[in-house]
Amino acid sequence: MSVVVRKSLGRQLAALRHAAGVRPSQVAASKIASTSKLHRLEHGEVSVRLETVWALCDLYKASPEVKSRLSAMSLNTDKNGWWEGFSDLIVNPHFGTYVELESIADGLCAWEEQFVHGLFQVPEYTAAIFDAHSQATGLQQDRNRQVAFRRERQKNVFNRANAMRMSIVLGAGALLQQVGGARALDAQRKHLLTVAERPGVDILVLPWTAPAHALMGSSLSLLHFDAEDIPDVAYVEALFGGRYEEAAATVSLQRKKYDHLLSLAVPIEEYLR
Repeated sequence: MSVVVRKSLGRQLAALRHAAGVRPSQVAASKIASTSKLHRLEHGEVSVRLETVWALCDLYKASPEVKSRLSAMSLNTDKNGWWEGFSDLIVNPHFGTYVELESIADGLCAWEEQFVHGLFQVPEYTAAIFDAHSQATGLQQDRNRQVAFRRERQKNVFNRANAMRMSIVLGAGALLQQVGGARALDAQRKHLLTVAERPGVDILVLPWTAPAHALMGSSLSLLHFDAEDIPDVAYVEALFGGRYEEAAATVSLQRKKYDHLLSLAVPIEEYLR
């Protein structure tokens, strides 16, 4: 969980600095870290050396207990996340950060217009997507590893002791496009209905009759964390790639878009009956 630890440690070090009234320029003047490195450190973008944590805690006059706790956290900031064994399959590095956070998030709200969300795909559906890409482009992909990555991602979410709260909205087309053929689509629909019976899991469909909305042409995933030291995040995918956001104002704006979309959707059980 290196990403999670880095973000938690970074936020706690930033809080210490603000409480101590120390400016980034003062940290740079002390030769502990440049202002750019401090920014990356406080935003959980880089691993943190133990000596750096010691020096920052001393500069901020942290208590021995706080220094000891943050030092212990620093030893875990360079450990690999579960997904890094599949890093060659992940084109956008932000997506690696996202799936690691997804595996420990307390809540997920997501919108997928054209596809079934990755957490809910059956193997035949996933394999068909990558087969189609290979056929169209001539670029061969290891579809078995792609399916294995998707399955591992699902296990990290659904096999947890503390179940994630989920609200998923799918575009109507995602339930009609015969990805993998009619039999695969039928298996996919049945799987969605089964998962929707789980406590805390809501799967909805945006019908064709719904009006225009702010998330047309894109997909969105919002992760919520009960812990105060991990910020909620948004991952938005559109035509030209995906972006990862954790600025509170940006996440709040995306949540408003999702809430409006949610008001237009109907439960999958009702839609498919």
